[in-house]
Amino acid sequence: MLADRYPDERKAIARLFRLVRAIFDELRHLKVEPRWHELPMLLLRCRHLLGSADLTFRELVERCGIRHPELIDIFDVFAAFSGLPAR
Repeated sequence: MLADRYPDERKAIARLFRLVRAIFDELRHLKVEPRWHELPMLLLRCRHLLGSADLTFRELVERCGIRHPELIDIFDVFAAFSGLPAR
């Protein structure tokens, strides 16, 4: 629906959803307290999660190339409902 409404942002929207999906999939590999020998594998398995750990959701949206102000506002509202600080 978003890609239909914002066709110029279609690739960026797809990029964002792929990245969010990859981060979500990587969460299952995390443990609260991994053992030292598990750390190298976590670095390999959780590269998207670790690569975006210091970003806000808004920065993640912008990093994916989304520029349309209305679409950014939509993702800001999503972040707020998800309990994520948008900024």
